[in-house]
Amino acid sequence: MALAGGAIDREVATARMRRIEELLLRVEERLPVVARSTPEMDAWLAAEHLVEQAVRTASRLAAQLVAAGALGAPESAAGMFACLGEKGWLPAPEAAGLVRLADQAERLADGSAASDPASLRELLAGAPKLLRVFLRTAAIRVGGARE
Repeated sequence: MALAGGAIDREVATARMRRIEELLLRVEERLPVVARSTPEMDAWLAAEHLVEQAVRTASRLAAQLVAAGALGAPESAAGMFACLGEKGWLPAPEAAGLVRLADQAERLADGSAASDPASLRELLAGAPKLLRVFLRTAAIRVGGARE
């Protein structure tokens, strides 16, 4: 079910969806280097920053969806994704994955994720798939396809 006309600013939502996709493409460009390097390399730092930005933008889009659907008032990025899952707007496994991703993105922001390179590599590699699931859901809810 798409949101009622006027319930969401489609222009802002579409711009956010485009921005997330652009960020994900840039992450994916860096993944081959990330896979064979260490966290202190520039490719890692760039990928971390891009994932953090993509998650931040996705959480803002999620907040738009939550508000437009009058689904609740979560206070965090993770809470936005959890709310969408609880209300059936996202499949439960993907919602749980996005909640973890949002929590891990917070760890990226404070630098604590670098202490576990294997987990960080997994986070960077898995973020595009999870965020694209969210983008598909957002495109359906907003009532149009991503461009």
